[in-house]
Amino acid sequence: MTCSKRESRSSLPRMRPRRLSAALALFAVAVLAPLIATPAVQAQTFTVLHTFVGFPNDGRFAFGSLIQDSAGNIYGTTERAGKYGGGVIYKLDPAGNETIIYNFIKNKTGALTLAGLAMDSAGNFYGTAPFGGDGNCELGTNMCGVVFKVDPTGKETVLHRFQKPGAGGALPLGSVVLDSAGNIYGTTQDGGTGKFPGNGVVFELDPTGKDTVLHSFNGMDGSFPQSGLIRDSAGNLYGTTQDGGGNPLCSSCGTVFKVDPRGKRTILHAFSSGSDGDGSHPELANLVMDGAGNLYGTTLTGGDLSCPRGNGGCGVVFKIDTTGEETILYRFHGGTDGAYPYTAVALDSAGNVYGTASLGGDLTCGLNPVPQGCGVVFKLDANGTETVLYSFRGGADGNQPMSLIRDAAGNLYGTTLYGGAFLELCGDHGSPNPGCGVLFKIVP
Repeated sequence: MTCSKRESRSSLPRMRPRRLSAALALFAVAVLAPLIATPAVQAQTFTVLHTFVGFPNDGRFAFGSLIQDSAGNIYGTTERAGKYGGGVIYKLDPAGNETIIYNFIKNKTGALTLAGLAMDSAGNFYGTAPFGGDGNCELGTNMCGVVFKVDPTGKETVLHRFQKPGAGGALPLGSVVLDSAGNIYGTTQDGGTGKFPGNGVVFELDPTGKDTVLHSFNGMDGSFPQSGLIRDSAGNLYGTTQDGGGNPLCSSCGTVFKVDPRGKRTILHAFSSGSDGDGSHPELANLVMDGAGNLYGTTLTGGDLSCPRGNGGCGVVFKIDTTGEETILYRFHGGTDGAYPYTAVALDSAGNVYGTASLGGDLTCGLNPVPQGCGVVFKLDANGTETVLYSFRGGADGNQPMSLIRDAAGNLYGTTLYGGAFLELCGDHGSPNPGCGVLFKIVP
């Protein structure tokens, strides 16, 4: 199998195959579209906890997933801004006060992270950054990426620098997961044993920083993993690739995979995207596992191929049971229900699924000239019935939601890429001023 070529964007590392260019063009159109605000009926449950203001004292573009500690503090990353322009690690306390824990610098120590964080019992943070690492990397000026640790005082340690694409992997985009022995597991989009630049790997770092490749993707079993991994109690790792897979209906729609502790890879599902309404191209969305071992996730495209945002579909929410059988829980239609779910979902004990769709919703928001919407927060019940909990208006409340987590009380917390009360402070991404994004809370 010949894997597809990838394209570059000025604001992000190379991430996606060219076949997604139509969907991403629409995604970009909505980013730069006029921000027209309309009333939201769910406003009484929605609160902006923090508005990002960008350089030099705050971050912008909060792609990464959030984590929360037992005291209710929320931690996350931004892809840009901060003191040095390379993004930040931030903390938001329950009162809404922000602390910048670390400012990334655009050098070998890493920057421009798209991933969320993992935290150990001592309060240390672990993550990946696609910028940084080996200055001789053959992926251009972005170098090849790093795995980092930042202690509670803000001191960073680079645990591993990826080198030019080869068997060891390069360009990590997803979050990492830890085990009780201090080993770290993650993925890289590039590298591996395949043809340059490779199809990506699953890696393990031991506590000394020694790198072991657990699996190297070959295209037929998936390629270009962008999401992070999750790990079960038996030590099995689960993740997605956003390309490859070898499904006869779509050889490059992506996969859901499992890697056991011995490095044996199993394809749990190869997406097809076709007339069966399956999804395609899971991107930065980590999988989530329930107590019975079922996996839940999202794909950016696929599903309803009549979606008005192009012929690639508006994305799906899926479930894969312990036998590997897939169920499509919901197909987005691109209207008020939302479109293009980009990141992971959250679960509750009753079997409800919560998440965000980056477009759709209030279709008076983001007209340029086709109604795009500024995104929604949604809930799916056990039967797959969707309830839109909030439709973003593109102003002070935010625009294009990304991550979402749920606490023990049922409160939802998430981020948006754009919007916020101080739009004029983040006007260098396009016209009109799109804002730096917000961190929000929805009370049930």
